Amino acid sequence: MSSSILKVAFFDSGIGGLTTLRACVSKATRLLKSNQKMVFYYYGDNFRAPYGNLSEEKINLYVDEAFKSFLSLDVDAVVIACNTVTAVCIDRLRKEYVFPIIGVEPAVLYAAKRLGNKKKEILTLSTRATFLSKRFNCLCARVRENYPNLILKNYPCDSLAGEIEKNLGKRGFCLPDILPKSSPSIVVLGCTHYGLVKNYIERYYSCPVVDGNDGVANRLFSVLQECGKLSFKKSVDFVDKSDLPLKGKDIRFTVDNFFKVRTPPFKMKKIPKSNFCKKSRERKPLVTPTLKIAKNCQISFIGESKMVNKTKYEQMFAWK
Repeated sequence: MSSSILKVAFFDSGIGGLTTLRACVSKATRLLKSNQKMVFYYYGDNFRAPYGNLSEEKINLYVDEAFKSFLSLDVDAVVIACNTVTAVCIDRLRKEYVFPIIGVEPAVLYAAKRLGNKKKEILTLSTRATFLSKRFNCLCARVRENYPNLILKNYPCDSLAGEIEKNLGKRGFCLPDILPKSSPSIVVLGCTHYGLVKNYIERYYSCPVVDGNDGVANRLFSVLQECGKLSFKKSVDFVDKSDLPLKGKDIRFTVDNFFKVRTPPFKMKKIPKSNFCKKSRERKPLVTPTLKIAKNCQISFIGESKMVNKTKYEQMFAWK
C-alpha cells in the first residue's frame, strides 16, 4: 500500500463541523501507523451561516463552490459535516464526484436501538431544511416502522444555529430560550452546531444527548479501509451504513403536531439559567498553537473563514 499522504476535506456552513473534525482527527490519532500521514482540510462557510433556513438552490450553489476547492486539492474523501447539506445535497454530490462522500445525519436510528422498542420518546432538534427534507423524513419513517412503540418528536430550531455561530465563546452567552418543552428519554442533535452546546441541552432535558460525530468518524475510516486507501494498526468498528440512500415513505411535516400545543411542565433536575451563564464566564478560552494530535496528522483550514475556524478549534479543544 502506498505511503503517500491521504487528504480528507470537511465542509460545514460554519463552526459546527469542528466537532466532527475533532472526532475524526481523534480516531486517526488512534488508528494510523507511523508511516501513514493524513491531512485534514476544513472549509467552513461562516460568512453565509447558517444554512438551515436557506433555499435548496442557494445551499446547492454554496456547496458547489466548496467542492471546486476540494477538486483542486485532489482530496481522497470528503466529509459533509453539516446535517442540512447532507439532507439536501449528498445524493446529487455522490453522482457527480468520484471520491467517497460521507455525510452526517441525525442519529435517530442509533437512539432507537439504544432505547429499544419501548414507549419512550426521542426528541430530534434540527434546522428547518433538515426537518423538511425527504432524506430525514425517510429515516424517521424507517425508525417508526422498525420501532412502532417509540415516540418520535421532531422540532426545527430556526434560530439556534445562528445564535451559536454568532455568540459561542462570548462572555455571558446563554442558550436562547427556544428549545421545545418536552420530556424525552433521549435527545438527538440534528445539526453539528448544536453539539457545541451539547452539555447545556443535556442538563436542560436531564437525559442523554447524542450526535452523529462518532458514527461519521467510524464510517470515514471504514470507507477508507474498504477502498484500500489505508490499513490500520487496529480494526475499524463495524458501523451502520445509515448514510446510504434511504428507502421508505416520504412523510413531510409542516410543523410537528406534538408541538402545536405546549406540553405541561415535567419533573427534571432544574438548573437556573443564571448558572449556565456563570459557568460560561468562568470557562476562559485558552488558545494553544499546537494541539495534541499525532505527528502524522495535519489540520489545514481553508476558505475565507479559515482564521476564524482555526481560532475556534484551538479555543474549544484546548478546554477539553
